[in-house]
Amino acid sequence: MKNKVVVVIPIYKKKLSESEQLSLERCRKTIIFVAPQDFQSDYTQENKIIYFPKHYFEGIEGYNALMLSPIFYEKFLEYEYMLLYQLDAFVFRDELLEWCQKDVDYAGAAWIHHHKSWWKSLKNSIRAKIYVYRLRKKQNAQSDLKLGFITYKKVGNGGFSLRKIDNIIKILYLYPNWIQKIIASKIPEDVFLSVLVNLYQPNQLKILPFYQGIQFAFEMFPSYAYKINNYQLPFGCHDFEDWEPSFWKDNQFI
Repeated sequence: MKNKVVVVIPIYKKKLSESEQLSLERCRKTIIFVAPQDFQSDYTQENKIIYFPKHYFEGIEGYNALMLSPIFYEKFLEYEYMLLYQLDAFVFRDELLEWCQKDVDYAGAAWIHHHKSWWKSLKNSIRAKIYVYRLRKKQNAQSDLKLGFITYKKVGNGGFSLRKIDNIIKILYLYPNWIQKIIASKIPEDVFLSVLVNLYQPNQLKILPFYQGIQFAFEMFPSYAYKINNYQLPFGCHDFEDWEPSFWKDNQFI
């Protein structure tokens, strides 16, 4: 029988910043670090490290390739789920097992597109639906994607995401040629898994619905996310130093 969930933390820095150390301290589950070959640091001594070739940690393209490699997920086959937890994430409550019980293949923060004008919001919603409808007619198109349209009312955000390991592996083995084109086109891995797979091959993955994504995590426009989440904090957040850092600091949430 598989263990339920593991927290997987990608690392490449030998010394953590103050905020990264805070992020790590909040994570009190079974942790496995993934790191470049030969990586060593004091803060990893008490936890298992799985090593991968250095080129996977040398830029966004390499990281995308690692996250879209079945070999990566096969290192964790003793677990049903992984919480991918980059060290610019933060957890507010111990709800990890509850989110595993949602029985989805991918959970991430909602991609929020916030407009001050209701008219502009409505117009962009219509434009996004038309764009996606037309895009679906072009099988496996990946050049010049308008990410703001295809991610409208979707969840993603790979930096703090829950993934069902066996089902992600199946998808990655099913579409190897497509994935190579995705990597070459520099399309983010989270966009592929949470949006593009089901866009072109419907119902291949069970993705957390948009409004549950707001309850799962904040990333974009956190003050607005807080408002539409009935002024409740989510399970966690990502990229809190870049998206409205004053929101987190002034409210003493982090």
